[in-house]
Amino acid sequence: MTTSPAAWHGPMGGARCCLAGTDDPWRAIARDGGSPMKGMLFLRTGVVLLLVGIVMGMVMGGRHDFTYAPVHAHLNLVGGVLMMVAGLFYNARPDLAGRLVTAHYVSHALGGVLLPIGIYGSIAGTAWAGPVVGSGSVLALLALLLFAINLFRRAPASVTAAALDSASAP
Repeated sequence: MTTSPAAWHGPMGGARCCLAGTDDPWRAIARDGGSPMKGMLFLRTGVVLLLVGIVMGMVMGGRHDFTYAPVHAHLNLVGGVLMMVAGLFYNARPDLAGRLVTAHYVSHALGGVLLPIGIYGSIAGTAWAGPVVGSGSVLALLALLLFAINLFRRAPASVTAAALDSASAP
């Protein structure tokens, strides 16, 4: 089983996913032992959420109505930027795989969508907004905690001087 970028196929990157020979990216996530699939899933989800947030900002700017600016900001930052930062990290560290990374993705994706929706409902004065913004906030916090666990507990605690020298070389 290969995990090179050239081997990626399927709905998440070409023809078929190299993981367990499946077209199902969710099954690939569950079975993956260390491929870039998780990082790419974070990146792709983040880009989609960022695109939605940017289009929302453009519409608000065109209308000169910034009532929902907090929705736009949370969608861009929590849903887009933080998701993409995590994707870059997991692409750099494909050895960090498993249930903890999957739980991070699921909680981040749900929180990154529910939080802005709940903020929208709150600004609009709807009755359903409180539970939605609350659950979105808790999921976003859980995602950040899971990311912190992966970053601090599972990634190396120090970087050697040789690695720093090689990274700064032109």
